[in-house]
Amino acid sequence: MELLAWDEDRRDEARSSDGPAPVPLFSAADRASLQRLAIASLGMLHADIECQCEGLEKAR
Repeated sequence: MELLAWDEDRRDEARSSDGPAPVPLFSAADRASLQRLAIASLGMLHADIECQCEGLEKAR
């Protein structure tokens, strides 16, 4: 996500300057795929953490 934000910031800065626009690091399709991957990964991590917390509560 940091890489996507960096690429977006870099493009925004170039738009505000008089220099040539940089070539985007990621295409729109790549950006969307990386965002979906991050969302899915966070969802799986969240589910795993909840499972571990439930296990700890039961062990008490």
